[in-house]
Amino acid sequence: VSSESQTRTADEGFVTTFKKDDELGLFAVKGGVIMDEINNMRLTYNGSSWSGKPILYDERLEGVVFYAYYPYQADMTGKTDLQGEDFFTPLVDSWNLTNAQSDQKEYAKQDLMTSNATALIGENGNYTLSFQLTHRMSLLVVKLPSTRYIFTDAEGVAMPEETPYIAMPVNVAFYLDNVNEGTKISPYYDAKKDEYRLLRKPSSENQIIGHYNDKQ
Repeated sequence: VSSESQTRTADEGFVTTFKKDDELGLFAVKGGVIMDEINNMRLTYNGSSWSGKPILYDERLEGVVFYAYYPYQADMTGKTDLQGEDFFTPLVDSWNLTNAQSDQKEYAKQDLMTSNATALIGENGNYTLSFQLTHRMSLLVVKLPSTRYIFTDAEGVAMPEETPYIAMPVNVAFYLDNVNEGTKISPYYDAKKDEYRLLRKPSSENQIIGHYNDKQ
């Protein structure tokens, strides 16, 4: 897994990066069976690479494919599928998203990512394992309008903007289904980009409604 940033932010578009102490889970499958020694093995990111229990290559790993997912879950019982096309379908189907995602750490824990079947690359004892992780939740991004005020003098000439006055939206609130009877939700607010982010399941049929400045 490649990562250049040390923080879980969106410094460049919507690219997700990892931070120190993030954890992912690893599975090894051979002949349609999960190997006991690599069954939800936990790997930890130290800021530049991933580490965990050493995986020593021998004849047992010939023909093995690997699967990885994030974030790590201690209990993965019944959350993998060895028969279907998507190894992690049960995990995705059972994934529970919280409506309280305003905390950055809590938001990051909701961001389920999985890989496809991946084989070792290399020969003669030099092997690497590289995963392409795919986001499994949908991302809702909301950017609200703000008002920028330009002041002029008595003759109508714009005054210097040493500190421009910008009025930001207030009383911002989001709900599922409707304002009066719906469930209130708390998206993560990215102050740098001035936008709200909320993870939802792709199969969700909820309508998301929001209002600000006491306007729906």
